[in-house]
Amino acid sequence: MRSHPHYRKIWGSVYISLLPFILSLSFFLPSYEVSSSVYHEVYFSTQLSLLKIGFYMTLLVSGYMYVTGVTLRFKRASFFAGRDGKPWNFLGFVVLGFGMFWAGPNSTLIDIEAFDNLDEFLTFYCIYASAFVLMLHFSYLDSGPLKKISLNIAKMKKYTVKDWVLFVFLSIGVVLITVVEFYYLYQFNRFWLYVGLYGGLIGCLMIIAIYMSKTHILHVHHYMVGMIFLPMTAIPNSYAAFIQGLCVGLYTEGCARWGLDPLFYKIE
Repeated sequence: MRSHPHYRKIWGSVYISLLPFILSLSFFLPSYEVSSSVYHEVYFSTQLSLLKIGFYMTLLVSGYMYVTGVTLRFKRASFFAGRDGKPWNFLGFVVLGFGMFWAGPNSTLIDIEAFDNLDEFLTFYCIYASAFVLMLHFSYLDSGPLKKISLNIAKMKKYTVKDWVLFVFLSIGVVLITVVEFYYLYQFNRFWLYVGLYGGLIGCLMIIAIYMSKTHILHVHHYMVGMIFLPMTAIPNSYAAFIQGLCVGLYTEGCARWGLDPLFYKIE
């Protein structure tokens, strides 16, 4: 019964219907004044907003449950079970996700007091949540030509011409999104900070990958892609909110479906 498509559609509809109401509860959470000038410089706000934290963490937890339930056809022992049937993956996902909040969402999500009217506030948060829910369905893209697209070096060596065309097309899209994000980072005087951050990250990964190339192979999972792109969306505007919603959704879907798998795999 649980694997029946109509059963999944019903529960999927229930989730989509109830999510706005559940998220709206976080709008009543208070904010607290922060005296630190550093906090204001980093997060564009003088408020420690429980609204932001509640909204973001509600998305994470409910999204994880949606993936383990609806998109994975209720095959696990519980909504919080990982692939091994145990809850440790979920706990790691929540802890890591909460850490990610300080790397992006706390800067991107805007306090309700900063909006001119309620409609602007609701529209902004709807953009974020809609992008998040969209990426919870990433599993459905894991078929056809897209199934072959991977950053696994071994798999890339087996690409056909069509695979390379699709890979290049997707790469161009990612590059365009990144260029726009860095343009906004430039506007907010954070361009060189993030150039240094991502340059150092890529450099370190390349050195480690070369050093371990004889014994291990690099595999960038899609939950990692969400984590990698999230910091550059730490800007308080609607475009960044949409892209960050996609990143958080991608992180959630990947963790719920596959787990917190490692970056390097030992060659067998």
